[in-house]
Amino acid sequence: MRKLIASIKKYPKSFIIASIIATIIGLTVFLVFYFAINKQTITGLLNGTGVAGAVLILFFGLAWLARAGAFDTISYGFGQMFTSMFARKANKYNDFADYKEQKNTKREVASLSYFSYLFVGLLFLIAFAILQIVYASLYFV
Repeated sequence: MRKLIASIKKYPKSFIIASIIATIIGLTVFLVFYFAINKQTITGLLNGTGVAGAVLILFFGLAWLARAGAFDTISYGFGQMFTSMFARKANKYNDFADYKEQKNTKREVASLSYFSYLFVGLLFLIAFAILQIVYASLYFV
């Protein structure tokens, strides 16, 4: 938690931008479910908020995996393939171990702005829970 707070203090602009992007993604998913799929019903409202929260938390999970290095093999492989096919200059990485070392060095100093997806997703899920409680108290009493 200390690393996250230090990262927010060090990179406030990236957290604000990531929060705006997360909110836009969440609202887009919500509006698609509310207007296009469920035709403006209370079910559409519930589905929209729940799915938007789940999608944002899924984005957070994928960003966390990427930061942990889960996709390094794939990105190194594609990078090597395209470098050997199209680049005229020498590759900047000697081998995969060098690639991992340079990436891990960059990851240590990079911001943790992907946590904004988690925070906005949790806000959508809290809204979903509140709407579900209100819906249940109004219609099932």
